[in-house]
Amino acid sequence: MAISLFDFLLQMTTEMESKILLLEFIHRTFGRNNTVLHLAAYLGFTHLVQKLIDSGASVYVRNDNNYKRTFLVLIYSNRSG
Repeated sequence: MAISLFDFLLQMTTEMESKILLLEFIHRTFGRNNTVLHLAAYLGFTHLVQKLIDSGASVYVRNDNNYKRTFLVLIYSNRSG
Protein backbone atom coordinates (compact mmCIF):
# COMPACT_ATOMS: atom_id res chain seq x y z
CA MET A 1 0.00 0.00 0.00
CA ALA A 2 2.77 2.46 0.90
CA ILE A 3 4.56 1.82 -2.38
CA SER A 4 1.28 2.26 -4.30
CA LEU A 5 0.70 5.61 -2.60
CA PHE A 6 4.22 6.73 -3.41
CA ASP A 7 3.88 5.58 -7.03
CA PHE A 8 0.68 7.59 -7.28
CA LEU A 9 2.45 10.70 -5.98
CA LEU A 10 5.26 10.20 -8.47
CA GLN A 11 2.77 9.96 -11.34
CA MET A 12 1.12 13.19 -10.27
CA THR A 13 4.38 15.16 -10.25
CA THR A 14 4.50 16.30 -13.83
CA GLU A 15 4.61 20.01 -13.07
CA MET A 16 7.20 21.92 -11.06
CA GLU A 17 4.74 22.83 -8.31
CA SER A 18 3.90 19.18 -7.82
CA LYS A 19 7.57 18.25 -7.69
CA ILE A 20 8.10 20.85 -4.98
CA LEU A 21 5.22 19.36 -2.99
CA LEU A 22 6.69 15.88 -3.40
CA LEU A 23 10.09 17.04 -2.10
CA GLU A 24 8.41 18.76 0.84
CA PHE A 25 6.66 15.48 1.63
CA ILE A 26 9.90 13.49 1.36
CA HIS A 27 11.82 15.87 3.66
CA ARG A 28 9.08 16.66 6.20
CA THR A 29 9.97 15.57 9.74
CA PHE A 30 7.76 14.23 12.50
CA GLY A 31 8.19 12.71 15.93
CA ARG A 32 11.84 12.75 16.91
CA ASN A 33 12.98 14.38 13.66
CA ASN A 34 12.18 11.30 11.60
CA THR A 35 11.31 11.46 7.91
CA VAL A 36 9.38 9.14 5.62
CA LEU A 37 12.73 7.52 4.78
CA HIS A 38 13.43 6.83 8.47
CA LEU A 39 9.99 5.25 8.80
CA ALA A 40 10.26 3.18 5.61
CA ALA A 41 13.70 1.90 6.67
CA TYR A 42 12.48 1.12 10.19
CA LEU A 43 9.53 -0.85 8.81
CA GLY A 44 11.76 -2.73 6.37
CA PHE A 45 10.09 -1.38 3.20
CA THR A 46 13.23 -1.72 1.10
CA HIS A 47 11.53 -1.03 -2.25
CA LEU A 48 9.99 2.17 -0.85
CA VAL A 49 13.36 3.15 0.63
CA GLN A 50 14.95 2.85 -2.81
CA LYS A 51 12.17 4.87 -4.47
CA LEU A 52 12.52 7.61 -1.84
CA ILE A 53 16.29 7.78 -2.36
CA ASP A 54 15.86 7.81 -6.15
CA SER A 55 13.36 10.67 -5.73
CA GLY A 56 15.74 12.87 -3.78
CA ALA A 57 15.48 11.84 -0.12
CA SER A 58 18.67 12.71 1.74
CA VAL A 59 20.36 9.81 3.51
CA TYR A 60 22.76 11.93 5.59
CA VAL A 61 20.54 13.76 8.09
CA ARG A 62 20.31 12.36 11.62
CA ASN A 63 17.14 12.03 13.68
CA ASP A 64 16.91 12.86 17.40
CA ASN A 65 18.20 9.36 18.24
CA ASN A 66 21.34 10.33 16.30
CA TYR A 67 20.65 7.72 13.61
CA LYS A 68 21.51 8.60 10.05
CA ARG A 69 19.01 7.41 7.51
CA THR A 70 21.78 5.37 5.87
CA PHE A 71 22.28 3.50 9.15
CA LEU A 72 18.60 2.60 9.37
CA VAL A 73 18.49 1.58 5.73
CA LEU A 74 21.43 -0.79 6.22
CA ILE A 75 20.11 -2.24 9.47
CA TYR A 76 16.60 -2.90 8.25
CA SER A 77 17.48 -3.99 4.71
CA ASN A 78 19.79 -6.62 6.20
CA ARG A 79 17.07 -7.68 8.61
CA SER A 80 14.54 -8.23 5.81
CA GLY A 81 16.69 -10.50 3.82
